[in-house]
Amino acid sequence: TGKNLLDNEFQVFAIGERDEGGTDGIRERLRTLQSLLLSEPEDLGMSVICIVDDDLEGRKAFADLRRKFQPWRDLFKLQRVFPRTPLSRSPEHFEGEWKKANSIWQDLDCDIEDLLSDDLVDYFIADNPRCLKADVEARGERYHRKFHGHEKPKLVRFVEGNSTLADLHHVVELMKSLRWLLRLEVDGT
Repeated sequence: TGKNLLDNEFQVFAIGERDEGGTDGIRERLRTLQSLLLSEPEDLGMSVICIVDDDLEGRKAFADLRRKFQPWRDLFKLQRVFPRTPLSRSPEHFEGEWKKANSIWQDLDCDIEDLLSDDLVDYFIADNPRCLKADVEARGERYHRKFHGHEKPKLVRFVEGNSTLADLHHVVELMKSLRWLLRLEVDGT
């Protein structure tokens, strides 16, 4: 389209890499970031939102962080669909819209790799047959695959080298939804 979803208005970063990331990294670093932003003498004009996986560890982090951050405004659980409806822009209504849009997967964990195309992930698994630590779970036409932690960097490199826009469709839709929630141009700049 000639537009960028990642730009000066919208940036995405991992809270930490390798052993410094994950939910423990989020708990520690997000609080530090919040303290730094609040200690600034003037408003920096920026918003920081956090997304945790919708798995056991992510739900624990969400429960812990919701004491300091407003759920569904500053803090989100990742799921396969982030609705873009007039109601979804309101933190008071987002959770209900989110639950409705993801009801078929309500008891199926969701990690960012679950937003990749099944063909791409199946291709990776075929090349790395011991990469999964549990059986694949399915609901409807979507899946959850639990990878060994040491396999995730390989998956990232594989995606970077082999994915097409179609393989990243659900990731792109997530970024568009986050832009929607932040009242930015949905299709980028």
